Amino acid sequence: ESGKEVKYVEPDQVMPEITAKGKSVVTEQLGVKTEVDFRLDNRNGYPEGAELASVVDGINYVALPFSGGSDMLDDGKEELKQLMELIADKSNLPLVYHCNIGTDRTGMVSYLIGALCGMNAHDLLVDYLFSNFGNIGDTKSPSNKYNTYFGLNDYDGDTLQQRANDLFLKIGVSQQTIDNVIANLVEDNVVTASGQDKMYLYDND
Repeated sequence: ESGKEVKYVEPDQVMPEITAKGKSVVTEQLGVKTEVDFRLDNRNGYPEGAELASVVDGINYVALPFSGGSDMLDDGKEELKQLMELIADKSNLPLVYHCNIGTDRTGMVSYLIGALCGMNAHDLLVDYLFSNFGNIGDTKSPSNKYNTYFGLNDYDGDTLQQRANDLFLKIGVSQQTIDNVIANLVEDNVVTASGQDKMYLYDND
């Protein structure tokens, strides 16, 4: 982890940090159906043997743990694939994903999915640098060693979106799943990286 946590001790019991008002926002205002947790098993706030479940009633909890180190893209390929399959299924949406601090694993996933959905490199970088407004223990920059995925330069394609598409294909995500993810996340009527017309996220009725 690149954040401020110097020493982590797993608690003896699950201690939710979300308030009652926060729970109301998540369920009633945002309607979140699925929580995806990228934290490692020994750093996820759940005592050994405790049931893994969302601290917000009624939300489906999915654990997809992977390391937040400099190899997090390689380490998290299977988890990324599973996340894409979750997002491709409308019944899981709205969905929220998180790690410990929200800048490395969460930042990478947000960058990759944003690129896939057609966001430009400048907007993705600005979005990532908003992390610096939080008390995360250090300062993020484009040259951070965790950000080797920026630009997706090791993948095929003339545009950032095409290179993101190629990345997901190479970790085993089908093109149909990729197109479904874009269809579910992009509101405007656009064309996906594979050239397929997208579907709207919500029915008009």
